[in-house]
Amino acid sequence: MKIKIRGRLMLYFSIALLTLSIVISLLFFVFFSHYNLEHHKAELTERAHRISNIVAQIVFENNSSIPSNQQNTQTRGKYKTGGIGNRLGMYMNILDNLIQGDYWLVDQEMSLITRGNKQSELNLNDLPEGSDLLIEQALNGENAYGEDLSSFLGSRTMTISVPIVISDGTIKGAVLLHEPIQIISNTSKQTLEILLISMPIALLIAFILAAIFSKRLSDPLRKLAKSADQIGKGNYQQKSEINRNDEIGDLAASFDQMASDLHIANQNKIEAEQRRQNFLASISHELRTPITVMRASLEALADGVITEDETVDEYYQQMINESKYLERLVSDLLELSRLQDPDFSIQFENTDLHEICQDALQGMQALAAGKNIKLNYEQHGSNFNILGDYARLRQMIVIILDNAIKFSPKNETINLFLKSTDNKLSIKIQDHGSGIPAEDLPYIFERFHKQTADDNKEGSGLGLAIAHEIAKRHGLVISVESLVGKGSLFVIETASK
Repeated sequence: MKIKIRGRLMLYFSIALLTLSIVISLLFFVFFSHYNLEHHKAELTERAHRISNIVAQIVFENNSSIPSNQQNTQTRGKYKTGGIGNRLGMYMNILDNLIQGDYWLVDQEMSLITRGNKQSELNLNDLPEGSDLLIEQALNGENAYGEDLSSFLGSRTMTISVPIVISDGTIKGAVLLHEPIQIISNTSKQTLEILLISMPIALLIAFILAAIFSKRLSDPLRKLAKSADQIGKGNYQQKSEINRNDEIGDLAASFDQMASDLHIANQNKIEAEQRRQNFLASISHELRTPITVMRASLEALADGVITEDETVDEYYQQMINESKYLERLVSDLLELSRLQDPDFSIQFENTDLHEICQDALQGMQALAAGKNIKLNYEQHGSNFNILGDYARLRQMIVIILDNAIKFSPKNETINLFLKSTDNKLSIKIQDHGSGIPAEDLPYIFERFHKQTADDNKEGSGLGLAIAHEIAKRHGLVISVESLVGKGSLFVIETASK
């Protein structure tokens, strides 16, 4: 059976919380019991000192107020009888009412132990072996604690013994105060019972909170799983719609960015496939037309359909022209393929754009003269050095000049501006020809994209694509601005020298 992450989180949280509760309860019980014992010891010691001070004041500091017949002592065996109890006399009842507990009084002479609350006196010999150490420590001026009297008192009891000290520092006796440990244990047990009752309530509340928090944690993951499923089905515009300022939020943001990148990649793939199909269709058309013309001409000549010498010469010339067009088309395709191949190396060296521009203009003079077009050249600046391939850069400028001449009417002027600034070189070629329609501008640097005007019948649609690749390989940016009937402006520039 598949366990969902929400169930796992609640299970792990419950186990961790239960374990933590048990450990904390045990530690609390142990430390509380120890603290409770130490607290009762301190409280018992303080009470014993209060009794000691009362006895010291009544018996030893105010002897004159005690009746003389209560100061008589008797002798019984090796111990003196009477003790502090006889000297307290009528004050014993008052002391019993104040203390409300089991206390013993013994004087420095080791007389009989006087027991409070109307209990019979004790002889030191009646106590368990070793318990007299508590009395001896108190008579020596020390506070003492022990449980040696537990067997005598009938239950486990803690005993505190403190000295009775008068104002001049003399030790006159000792006070022993007893308290059953059962009272302390009962307090600890009651505390443990309260803790055991509180634990299930706390666990229930924690379980409810765990369910809420685990839901808050698992819901975004479930959304991400649904989004991933949609993306797997090709819906790359699917968004997780998760907005959190934590790791899950970061994951969701990365997921949405991935989906967006996949959408863009898919669109590019679709467009690339469309361009490939267009390319195949275009090249098929470009190759089929001249081949069809050449084949028809050859068949006509071979079948003897054409016999007149003048017509035969025209057919031969037409086949020569079509073969030249095929040669140029294949040459341009190979040239473009080489430029688009990253492994195809270009010879970079320091070249002068001024010389390249002059050379290109010189090479186009004959073509421009055929339409009586003037090629105007202007330069601004002094340093036109650039790292590049002389022949390729010249080819790029020639291609643009060739297009400018092709689409310019007779008797027009084409301007070439070369400008150098501190951090940029730019070439601008401006014509006043027919211009490029706005809908064609985004595609003019693509393969086989060409205008259908009569001036471009012999064009292959690869020239500007080759120029664009040359610019790209040299780190140059080529752009165009054009208005139909006004002409076009091609700009080639580099970000820095």
